[in-house]
Amino acid sequence: MVLEPGAVLPEAMAAALVDALAAVSDVVRSRVADAGTYSYRFAELADVLAMARPILHEYGLGHMQPVSTEMVGNATHVSVCTELIHVSGATVASPALQLVVSGSDAQRVGSAVTYARRYSLMATLGIAGDDDDAALAALTRTSTPPGRAARMAAPATGRSPEEAQARELLNGATSEVRTAIQRAFREHFGVSLSNLQRDRHAEALSFVIEQLNVPDDPEATP
Repeated sequence: MVLEPGAVLPEAMAAALVDALAAVSDVVRSRVADAGTYSYRFAELADVLAMARPILHEYGLGHMQPVSTEMVGNATHVSVCTELIHVSGATVASPALQLVVSGSDAQRVGSAVTYARRYSLMATLGIAGDDDDAALAALTRTSTPPGRAARMAAPATGRSPEEAQARELLNGATSEVRTAIQRAFREHFGVSLSNLQRDRHAEALSFVIEQLNVPDDPEATP
């Protein structure tokens, strides 16, 4: 079963999830990433797991995060979802979070996997752990106040999770950086992000990450 709005879970699992999600907490942002033009604090995947695993176990829950990769042209498509498992045998899974990595370098792919695992797990458990808040105002004609982009990524707006992440990553950039990325984005894709086809949003997120020169995730294994 995939986690979707309005999905009906088995009663025992639903009760366990309600209690477990009430017990989990936001994670201390212990790491600082330097993106060159700005820096932001974030919680490591290990910190999220250390907080969440004992609580999930206490309520008869566990989790898995299947990872798949696929080469499409000269890019590696990385896909991660989070599955919650109840002792009764019931399971639910989040929609897959997909990222696109240029080439097939193991370090870059590993970084993308770790990044996707962290975001997928935090989103599934309702945890706030990063402070790279958003605003891809430069890639759209209107400005988005900090912190609103992810909430605006509802189906009614047509925005995808990847687009919301791209908007969040650019929120802390300077106006000069945003202007430069806007120009590069239009040259590369031919349109602004708001007009880009939804099936290219993962590619757009990868492009934004590369343009911001976000450093490789220190948790990733070469």
